[in-house]
Amino acid sequence: MAGYTSHNLEAFVDVVRLKSFSAAARRRDLTPSSVARQVSSLEEELGVKLLIRSTRSVTLTEAGCILFERSRQILEEMEDAKRAATLLRDDVRGNVRLACWPTFAKCCVLPHLPSLLEQYPELRVDLDLTERLHEPVLSRTDLVIRIGPLSNSNLLSTSLGSQSSVVVACPAYLERYGAPRTLEECAKHRLIDKRHGTELMGWRALLGEGRAVTRQRVLQTDDLEAQAEACVEGVGLLFIPSWAVKGRISTGALIKVKISLIEERSKAEVHLLRNPGTPTATIRAFSDFLRSKVRLSLE
Repeated sequence: MAGYTSHNLEAFVDVVRLKSFSAAARRRDLTPSSVARQVSSLEEELGVKLLIRSTRSVTLTEAGCILFERSRQILEEMEDAKRAATLLRDDVRGNVRLACWPTFAKCCVLPHLPSLLEQYPELRVDLDLTERLHEPVLSRTDLVIRIGPLSNSNLLSTSLGSQSSVVVACPAYLERYGAPRTLEECAKHRLIDKRHGTELMGWRALLGEGRAVTRQRVLQTDDLEAQAEACVEGVGLLFIPSWAVKGRISTGALIKVKISLIEERSKAEVHLLRNPGTPTATIRAFSDFLRSKVRLSLE
């Protein structure tokens, strides 16, 4: 039932119960003429006469009797729906759906989830993980994490921080092939690359689309975790976001190769996107969690 109709229906019910337009107007803090217009509007919409008006009384027509009996149930259901919506808005509970890269989730989201779920025991997290995130249409997803420039859209964006990428290799690889010092020298090494290059990741972002990358590429995959593991095994040299290999660097499994200005050139904003409108308490709580924890993981 349309929004204006619900108000008209409520006015009709008040008039019938109180047996007076004036009494209904006082209850609704309106003028009697305003209440009369609401009832007349309802009659026009339904195409039937609901009330027989006289100077001293209000009498229901047959159609009015049927509507009055049904309207109590309708209004009660509307109130129940409002209460359910308010509960969802004010309580952190139920599902929240997040779409992001699998490796990003493993490195920057999942390690922090236990504390959030302990704080909100009724919260349920649904992760949609894919290495290829196109411009999202948030029809079945509450939040999306994207990295780099955003295309024009009506989605609301919040910054989660910025990432930079690094060149890494395992100790055995560097011992065998040596450490490159420039991008030109990187182009002569065995390269682990993304299958689908972007402006931010993959050797093509640094070295271009020429034959050098194609000739030197020994492995290509969009799975960042697979790239990192191949690099640990000595397959080749890897250019990858620092958050994806932070743990392996700290244990010495991978070594960061110093190439001038790489990290500065590869900086990119990490965005949290959602649809416009007032978010529920669940979405607000999860968004606040991501803003605080993801920023720490990117540092």
